[in-house]
Amino acid sequence: MRFLLALLLVAPVRLLGQGLTSPADDANNKKTYGLSGTVVNSVTGEPVARALVQVYAGGEESALTGPDGHFEFAGLPAAQTAVNAQKPGFFSEDQIKLKNGWLPPATIMIGPDTSTVTVRLVPEGVIFGRVTANGEPIEGVPVKVMEAQIQDGRKEWTQPGAATTDDEGEFRIPSLMSGEYYLEIGPKYLPGGTAAFKGHESGYERMFYPGAPGLDAATPLVVTAGQRSEVEASLKLEPWYRVSGMLRAGGEGASNTNVEMIDGDGETVEGMKLNPQTGEFEVHVPAGSYALHAQQFGPGGLVGNASVPVTVNTDVVGMQVVLGPAMTIPVRVRKDESGKTPTVAPGQTYLNGNQGRTQVPPISMWMRFAAKTGGGVANGGMLPNIGVDESGKPESLAVRNLMPGTYWMEMARNPPWYVDSAQCGNVDLLRDTLTVGATTPCATIDVVLRDDGGTLKANATWEGDPAMGWVVVIPEKAPGEATTLQMPRGEDIELSDMAPGDYSLVLVDRVQGLEFKNPDAMSAYLGKAARVTLSAGQKSSVTLEMVRVGK
Repeated sequence: MRFLLALLLVAPVRLLGQGLTSPADDANNKKTYGLSGTVVNSVTGEPVARALVQVYAGGEESALTGPDGHFEFAGLPAAQTAVNAQKPGFFSEDQIKLKNGWLPPATIMIGPDTSTVTVRLVPEGVIFGRVTANGEPIEGVPVKVMEAQIQDGRKEWTQPGAATTDDEGEFRIPSLMSGEYYLEIGPKYLPGGTAAFKGHESGYERMFYPGAPGLDAATPLVVTAGQRSEVEASLKLEPWYRVSGMLRAGGEGASNTNVEMIDGDGETVEGMKLNPQTGEFEVHVPAGSYALHAQQFGPGGLVGNASVPVTVNTDVVGMQVVLGPAMTIPVRVRKDESGKTPTVAPGQTYLNGNQGRTQVPPISMWMRFAAKTGGGVANGGMLPNIGVDESGKPESLAVRNLMPGTYWMEMARNPPWYVDSAQCGNVDLLRDTLTVGATTPCATIDVVLRDDGGTLKANATWEGDPAMGWVVVIPEKAPGEATTLQMPRGEDIELSDMAPGDYSLVLVDRVQGLEFKNPDAMSAYLGKAARVTLSAGQKSSVTLEMVRVGK
């Protein structure tokens, strides 16, 4: 009995110390607070009415702003939250940050000392205008907006907006952030338009604003927040020619067939007609050089393809296109080991022959389209797949579903390996793009890995902001394989398993928008680069100086 009484006396004290709250704590936890503020136009400073404002404090709460842009929340618990606003015709500041490189959203602390907040919405840019021919409006002309963006250090073309002219020849492309945009106008085929060109059908040309035949000679439109940019364009008629023929099946089990005509800028020509039962196809195009691509798909993916170059300066009829098996290139990965024990990472598994074991695959590979002048891609946008072949061994890979086009080969090696060489025939994949035509460009892709890399420790000196820098590591042997690493201010970073050779290292304040895998684009920053030479197994160090991008 004495033991039981002691237990009853002790238990409440122990439980209170381990998590029971006092009445004062309960009262504080039940306190609620208000949050109010105004949503304004970031350019004009004017209030934005009927904007949706959201906070996240114990759950999502929403409110609409009034005519004066004011919003108010009540009954919110103490919490740290972002305050987001949105309205058609505007971008949030977080959306702008995301385009320029993600940064953590700004947050506020809801509590007794919370002050009113101002939320800024960035007004959209708009490109609008009119397309005519001989002063008369043209209906149904496609208009595309193209923008060059940098993805992982390489330039790629995106299409952030498009429109088609109405019966007044007018178009409008909204929802544009600040930036430089190129405008592609046309082409447009006119069925039955034979009068102007001696029996040939006709259509309107394709041009790039303000009147260039290609993107290289075009002038970009600079759009700022809230700006409305007006464009007037005049197109000329030109002869269009018929291209027609028959597809011959090449793969078994095909359930779907696709055929497209690709122009010299990698753009898909619109208006292709295909009879899936007979394989007959027909399209009309202006004079020029093209590639006819055809693919057949079955339940397991691509089963047949063909790529035929076509030069058009008159009608091309009666083509016979035979689809063959989808192209595949074996990838042979050779590991030159120095006797070091491979690093093992828990949880990463693959099958090695018939034995399952936990080990890091030595390399990952994938392909990206090389930037095309006109913003398109030469095979309609389907990327090849690189994966382990039928053997299941991570050193035995295959490039599957390879289509004609121009590609960068990207490689990510796992410790302790580095890529010593990568060849497709005579093409050095560490330096050059791989161009694929109607046949496979090489019998095998040969990759050599080594594990005797060097180690480089880097530190930096800079004044003022920012608190974070980026180190761009450029191998002289393969500048297209440049990489970046974050460097917090006041801290050193260590780069391990580096291939022996010469390097340039540049510390920049940001990598967003920096084409760091392009040697020409990086030449402006190499004056302040640190240069270092590493031999096998060597440990070295280097000090870097901050370089401001764009300054």
